Amino acid sequence: MTTEYRNIVIVGASFGGHNTANALVPHLPPGYRILLVDALDFAFWPIAAFRAATNPGWETKMTVPLTTDRVFATDSPHQVIPGNKVLQCREKSIVLEHPFEGSTEVPFYRCVIATGASQQPPCVPGLDMSEAQYIENIRQSQRATNTAQQIVIIGGGAVGIEWAGEIRAINPSAKISIIHSHAGLLSPSDRIANSKRAENHPAPSYSSPAVAPKFSRSMEALCKKLDIELILQDKVLFPAPEGSSASSDDWDGSNGLQKGIKNVHLQSGKSLSADYVIIGVGSKPNSQMVEKTDLGALDGKSKLVAVDEYLKVVSKSQGSVFHGQYYAIGDVCSAPGFKVARAATAQAKLTAANIIDELQGRSLKMYDMGLQGLGIPVGPNEASGYGSFPWIGNILVPGWFILRSRGRTIGIEDHFADRFQGSKKVKIDFTDVFEKQNHSTSS
Repeated sequence: MTTEYRNIVIVGASFGGHNTANALVPHLPPGYRILLVDALDFAFWPIAAFRAATNPGWETKMTVPLTTDRVFATDSPHQVIPGNKVLQCREKSIVLEHPFEGSTEVPFYRCVIATGASQQPPCVPGLDMSEAQYIENIRQSQRATNTAQQIVIIGGGAVGIEWAGEIRAINPSAKISIIHSHAGLLSPSDRIANSKRAENHPAPSYSSPAVAPKFSRSMEALCKKLDIELILQDKVLFPAPEGSSASSDDWDGSNGLQKGIKNVHLQSGKSLSADYVIIGVGSKPNSQMVEKTDLGALDGKSKLVAVDEYLKVVSKSQGSVFHGQYYAIGDVCSAPGFKVARAATAQAKLTAANIIDELQGRSLKMYDMGLQGLGIPVGPNEASGYGSFPWIGNILVPGWFILRSRGRTIGIEDHFADRFQGSKKVKIDFTDVFEKQNHSTSS
């Protein structure tokens, strides 16, 4: 006899989604099961992406195949559904790209949207990439970053800064330039705004919180120490669509290694020569499944999924399918604070607790973003950070603390591998990487 389960569907198996599943497993009553859905058939660790993209050997430590036996215990009813996209949200079900248990429509009791955000590979793999393709993309980046001599990085946010530092560590002779539209790196402001509220929306919206000016200045000092050129208050002119009269010597808008030296033109009238261009801007939330269903559940131009104080999806549309049965967490949602792994993990734990509370008829807990802070490494040996504390204000965190907290394997052994709590254990061994590193240092 087939058991009928009430499903808790979690869409996205990275920080938010996987940690939600782990937090739910010990507390779900009989008759409920978790279905962990992901567009990819492998998990990856984006925190180490820049190290992997510059250092051979790291690319094989970055991924783990997404399988039920790696995520859940053998005797549990829970399942992983890898390599399957969610095409549509319905009131009490989702629609998958490929059938599961004989149907593309999967009913649920609650659904958690934890689909993250898209960036240029190798930061994050494309949604249609296989594990092998992603690893090869990282290897291509390794070869290019080790040999390029004129590198232009578009965007002086955390992505651009960290990329620049890792490249400098393995390519000391290259000219590296960061172009950033603000007066300082990141988004410095004397008034630290933890939120930006969208107009005419029932829920608060949050994106790109400002940082303390002294933190921005500390980042600039580290970049200058590493001979990374900073071009502030300027923008790169992206090329016109195909068919324009642009010269073949001009940059065509592509990310990565160029075919020869190209001219990158700036809004100020300046131009830079580049044989490697990194587009470090344009991160977009993976909110397509909500966008196709109800535009009113998105937060304006940001396209973040709008959530309330309980992280439940809300909509300004009349008759919306979103009325309390969907949650959204992590980089895809409008919750307050920085879009970092720490926040996604905290939201995952709260969401799991609230789902259990709903099952037991208890009141829900509101999301509290807690103390805000950010730590950014600039290569393997330099870093800076800051924390915003009540009554004390903004305090710089020393670089050694940031580097030590990341660890020698940047969390891969301690946090990525340990996230897999299934019957098939995951172990990621760095012996070969460190032996090669020690040999290079001694020679």
